[in-house]
Amino acid sequence: MKKGLLITISIIAMISLIACGSGLTGSQGIQGPQGPQGIQGPQGPEGAAGPQGAAGIDGSDGADGRDGKDGSPGAPGIPGPAGKDGAGASGVVVADVAGTSATISGAGFKAGASITISAGGIEIGSATASAGGAFSVTLSTIGLPTGAHLLEAGGAMGVIVIGGGTALQAAP
Repeated sequence: MKKGLLITISIIAMISLIACGSGLTGSQGIQGPQGPQGIQGPQGPEGAAGPQGAAGIDGSDGADGRDGKDGSPGAPGIPGPAGKDGAGASGVVVADVAGTSATISGAGFKAGASITISAGGIEIGSATASAGGAFSVTLSTIGLPTGAHLLEAGGAMGVIVIGGGTALQAAP
């Protein structure tokens, strides 16, 4: 009897399958659960470089730097010439330059003293001191280079400026 039951069930199943294949489509069933995530694929090739961006605006100037240290002191200057008998000169000499001539004046000399006048080491003339110890003489400046020169008259010193206008001063 078991064989008969098995045959009967098999026939019913076959008829059901045949009937379902030729009949109308049934309604859609419910959605099944989400499946597991797949594995990651290989990385793709690198893309082409993009265009260069526009230049940025200039930054503001930086702050000034700190002052540097002072340099070492310079070498001492050359001593000046000694006056008569090793004493300093007591006379004063000044000059007033106009064009190619200069009026050289001095005071504080011995009355009647003969005074040799030089500018920048070049003798440019001579004078004789008056009874009051003063002198004034006009001399040519042709041949003297342009610029400031040491003016000497009988041991007294001053400055003469050639080609720079009228500007003379007595030595201190």
